[in-house]
Amino acid sequence: MAAVEDLYMGCAGGVTVSFFEWVQNLQNFRWEEEEVNKRLDLKMTEAFAQIWEISRQKKLPLRTAAFVKALQSVTRAHLHSAPWLLCYQASLLPDDTLECINATNHASGPEVS
Repeated sequence: MAAVEDLYMGCAGGVTVSFFEWVQNLQNFRWEEEEVNKRLDLKMTEAFAQIWEISRQKKLPLRTAAFVKALQSVTRAHLHSAPWLLCYQASLLPDDTLECINATNHASGPEVS
């Protein structure tokens, strides 16, 4: 039996619902509780599946896999929001990482060299 980590169960649901509220406020509309619960269930199910897969593939405890998933998400968001930073840090990255970043960001910014 797997124990679901407190990072996922204790924090993620509340943070996700807070995000939903923020989106609703920005767009000046309101979801019914049933819609919020439906969206939350979908997001939490997807997140757990991703954490479980990382844990299985890399043979990591679920807690560590949750941290890996979180770091992947933050890194992806950071790379997509600041392509200029990649140019500054490019010399620190191995060539295969640069190829991956260039392929991912080809349409959104300059190529890193």
